[in-house]
Amino acid sequence: MPIYRYRCGVCKRTQDEFRTIDSRDDYPECHDAMERVIMPTMVSVFRPYTTAAIDKERGTQIEIKSADEHRAFLRRNGYEEVGNDTSMAPRPPKPVEQDTAPVLSADDLKRQGWLEENLT
Repeated sequence: MPIYRYRCGVCKRTQDEFRTIDSRDDYPECHDAMERVIMPTMVSVFRPYTTAAIDKERGTQIEIKSADEHRAFLRRNGYEEVGNDTSMAPRPPKPVEQDTAPVLSADDLKRQGWLEENLT
């Protein structure tokens, strides 16, 4: 659901509201009906991080704040990105089939020497 920003024409107070597109023109009240403010949309696809590897120029780990810094760090140090490479991920164990082990009766176990005759 989109977020819309509204501003009071009298006191200039702003208010953000979750609204459906159909109800975007249902303005909240302040001193007067508020007006909808058009504002730029921001989509963040990069989160800053501290490198796990050492930057060869500085000799320490560094904080990366953008995709451009990330690519430059990899290039400068001769590193290769493998974070999303699933070819190196551990494989899940194969499921164990339920009926693979033979079921032996007490007589079979006695014949094979696993049980003594006098045990019941």
